Amino acid sequence: MYDTHAHLDFDVFDSDRDLVLERAAQVGVNGILAVGIDLATSLNALKLASAHDQVEASAAIHPNSTAAPETEAGFARIREMVLDGTFVAVGETGLDNYWDKSPPETQERYFRKHIDLALEAGKPLIIHCREAHDRTLAILKEYHERGGLPCAVMHCFGAPARFAGIFSGMGLYISFAGNVTYKNARELHEAAAKVPIDLLLAETDCPFLAPVPCRGKRNEPALMAHTVRRLAEIRGIEVEEMSSIVERNARRFLFDSPEN
Repeated sequence: MYDTHAHLDFDVFDSDRDLVLERAAQVGVNGILAVGIDLATSLNALKLASAHDQVEASAAIHPNSTAAPETEAGFARIREMVLDGTFVAVGETGLDNYWDKSPPETQERYFRKHIDLALEAGKPLIIHCREAHDRTLAILKEYHERGGLPCAVMHCFGAPARFAGIFSGMGLYISFAGNVTYKNARELHEAAAKVPIDLLLAETDCPFLAPVPCRGKRNEPALMAHTVRRLAEIRGIEVEEMSSIVERNARRFLFDSPEN
């Protein structure tokens, strides 16, 4: 398996980070993408990737961080490092209407800057979208229609199921986190059933969204096995096959982009 979205630098892992990585390897999580949400966390992700062969790093300014005073300087530094090949991906970036932490116009400006950076660098893009699906779709359609949409994933997919077909129809990967295991997550179950199998990814988004039977606890990459098992049930295939599919798709997404 490959966990395509983890925040392993968060302080909730400070006491046992090495053990967390060991547990992941023991259950077959052979790769983990450590994702930055600002300059500091992007650099932390890079340190983890440098110290552990199991980990790769991604860099970006999260939409909820775009109003910070240091955003412009932070993005400039991230851009420089992405262009010199330091990071394997750009993200997470996007739009978030759930939290009132940054004006929508500021979020959109930086979302576009990240899309342009991914295109310039030939790197895959990790998209955060929370209660902003219509506007996110409009922006991505704009790029798609002029032939300039980068390889991208809708991380921690949480939109109405119909969006899964629209986004995947544009060639975007769709990634499911632990909430796809929740009993009442019917829209997610429907979405997971319709995504083309070669565009299906899995993630933890740890330390958030621990899957059943660990819901409510700290999430970690080893628990991804529960998410993959639920995806296998939804698709009617064996767990081992789904594990191979999500790892193969993740490596194609991360490492088969034009400049990777």
